Amino acid sequence: DPLSMAGGGPRENREFPVAADQRVWAVFAETLTYVGDRAEVQLAARHERYDEAGSSTDPKVAAKFDVNDLLSLRASWGTSFQAPSVFQVAGNASSRTITDPFRFDGQGVGQCTVDASGNIVGRGDNFALSTFLRGGNLGPQTAASANFGLLLQPWVGAALSLDYWTLDYRNVIAQGRSFQAIVDDDCRDDGRPNDPRVQRDSSGQLSVVTTEYENIGAVRTEGFDFNAHYNLPPAAVGDFRIIADATLLTRFDVRFAGEAFSDQLGNRNDSNGFAPTPELRMNLGLNWRRGAHAAGLTLRYVDSYKNDEIATHPKIAAWTTLDASYSYRVEDLFGTKATIYLGTRNLTDKDPPPLPTGREGVHRHNLRPGFDGLVHDIKGRTVYLRFRVSTNA
Repeated sequence: DPLSMAGGGPRENREFPVAADQRVWAVFAETLTYVGDRAEVQLAARHERYDEAGSSTDPKVAAKFDVNDLLSLRASWGTSFQAPSVFQVAGNASSRTITDPFRFDGQGVGQCTVDASGNIVGRGDNFALSTFLRGGNLGPQTAASANFGLLLQPWVGAALSLDYWTLDYRNVIAQGRSFQAIVDDDCRDDGRPNDPRVQRDSSGQLSVVTTEYENIGAVRTEGFDFNAHYNLPPAAVGDFRIIADATLLTRFDVRFAGEAFSDQLGNRNDSNGFAPTPELRMNLGLNWRRGAHAAGLTLRYVDSYKNDEIATHPKIAAWTTLDASYSYRVEDLFGTKATIYLGTRNLTDKDPPPLPTGREGVHRHNLRPGFDGLVHDIKGRTVYLRFRVSTNA
């Protein structure tokens, strides 16, 4: 990054410069064979060799069978190999806001309080600080995946697909503990700010939290993907299409090194390196088109999930938002094609669900930062205007 090299980049890049390189050699082969008039089989293989992470040969087999003109079945199986990235090997820095569980008296003496349920009571201030993930001694992660599905086209203008998928990861590369969990553990273990991964200035203010990427163990996850669309009969007011898609997560088991598999489905995953895993995400849309005009409404739903920072915390509520869009297409604008887009995300300005504590009164929603930014968006209603131009073919 030339800007960072000149000292003009973000603060974390200036204070924690990193450098790394990686060489990889790969070859890929693929073939598609038709079996009769209704079946096809795909065979593929990829061989990769890394200068430090070793090598791997990974196959893939996929097949599709048209039962009749209305119904098709499909399946696939394969393996994959992923070496640590250059950012994971060299480490990387970022800035984020962390809530300090300790309160300091101005003389550098800190104190924190934990109630009988494990809640940290009377947290300190929020701090914007540098966080640094070191590379550690990483090996490659591997995975095996399988997919079984069907595609149904009952009539022209209508289609429905349903797929079951499963993924089995080994030696998963991830952050072992979240930065907030590291600081909170420093409070819960002995009540003193003495974790060497947490750096503070002379007054006790947080400055840097450091941890490492790890090959944390294994992940087994599976679920269903659903997609459907239906074109309504043509009308004088225009053409309408109904669209629905959803992902249902039915399993997310994690095994950390030296431990048994544990069920992390439907969790916020506050203390580990995984993203939240709400069980259901779903979109439902209605699109309209008439000549050069087009418009659409999309309803987006994210399921509720457990706030596992503390077992007694209530669930984080489900969230439903509405998006709207309009576009106008110009077929010939000085020899080009142009389209104007106007739309809004979160049309009803719906607030993200809060992080509840289980307590009553003014403290019932005081878990900072107040919402889960990995799943929900704090920006509220946003309006956008885009203009797209393309040359005529």
